[in-house]
Amino acid sequence: MRTIITIQHTQSVHHTNGMVGSWTDWELSELGVAQADKIGEHLKDELAGKQFVLYSSDLLRAKQTAENVGRHLGLSPILRTELRERNLGKCCGKSVQWLRENMEQQEVTIDDRMFSDAESRS
Repeated sequence: MRTIITIQHTQSVHHTNGMVGSWTDWELSELGVAQADKIGEHLKDELAGKQFVLYSSDLLRAKQTAENVGRHLGLSPILRTELRERNLGKCCGKSVQWLRENMEQQEVTIDDRMFSDAESRS
């Protein structure tokens, strides 16, 4: 049986400055780096003696989270574009306030594109 552990990237600068994440390359905040280190320390004990692989999105905040976690596990992450969060289209590079004021469609179904040029969750 395989075990899969998922980790969302830790606090990024876009969380602290009111910007949308999506396909933008925001760095981790100082707190985010500390959070990733704490996760790595915890997993080091939990995964001791087990073999595993570490995959990450190639977006900067996810990559930095994985690198900090991986340092505690003796692993370098394998970066994959397929693991990026969804592309919010024209919303990329905009503020969360802009997103709220300009959303073309509410998220209500599997095909929940909020902007005409964005990806859905499907």
